[in-house]
Amino acid sequence: MSWFLLLLLPPLLWSISVYLDKYLLSRFFKEKGVMLLVVISSLASLVILPFFFFFHLDFNIDLIYILILFISGALSMLGFIPYYRALEENDASLVAPFFQTITIFSYIIGYIFLGDILTHTQVIAIFIVMFAAVGLSLDFRSKATFNKKVLLLTLLSSLTLAIQSNIFRFVGLVEGNFWVNFFWESIGAGILGILIIIFSKKIRTELKKVFQSATGQMITLNILNETLNISALMIFSFAFILTPVALVQIFNGVQPFFTILIGVILTIFFPKLIKEDISKKVILPKLIFVAMMFLGLLVLYHSL
Repeated sequence: MSWFLLLLLPPLLWSISVYLDKYLLSRFFKEKGVMLLVVISSLASLVILPFFFFFHLDFNIDLIYILILFISGALSMLGFIPYYRALEENDASLVAPFFQTITIFSYIIGYIFLGDILTHTQVIAIFIVMFAAVGLSLDFRSKATFNKKVLLLTLLSSLTLAIQSNIFRFVGLVEGNFWVNFFWESIGAGILGILIIIFSKKIRTELKKVFQSATGQMITLNILNETLNISALMIFSFAFILTPVALVQIFNGVQPFFTILIGVILTIFFPKLIKEDISKKVILPKLIFVAMMFLGLLVLYHSL
């Protein structure tokens, strides 16, 4: 159960990344499009590849599993495109709750294809955390309206990422070396980025503009952002081999808590950088959902 506390780290890293994304989008990538962000993330997967050779690993595995990991890597990037599109259509507070369905999809896929079975206590714990995550994500003051297109986009994203996670777990159960599997998956993600660049003149043009206008601050923040994302993904991917994907994905539900916590800290100490509503009317309901979330995690921990 040593992986349990470790899995609290990825949602923290991704929460920090959310604020970096917001800053980068508003400052450097405004109106440049979702696909450009996906391409940059895909190329970042190739940058880390040389580090794998320090482990002196045997990267020779069956060709069929290499191809499967290529698909997994591509899906790990493609899965976020519908989610980003949904965010373009509506407020994050109304999109994020439906992203929690990734846990449900992960469980169904794992149950059917990998034989993953959860206990009744684990299922109850998962739904407690999911309910709390939805409560934390919602902004009941928002007047934004939700539409079917956004719902379908978010569900498509959740389904795609759930399939990707279970594919990686499947190969991990057969080819047990995590680093080798992650190496080939990273190549698959990188190939996707290269293919998009080759076949999209618009992306090539926008990417050229980004590099031409790159500043030290932009490069530094992008490196930091991708380091956080890749580190979080590594931890999650490693856990996929150890335990059913649904039990891992539920930790995504903790991300709204960390996002709110970081927002409060920034509002108090760096109000010029970001200013969130931290009035009692807003914070107190959030604290109730936070307590519920950690209750669910406690139940999950004792069920293992």
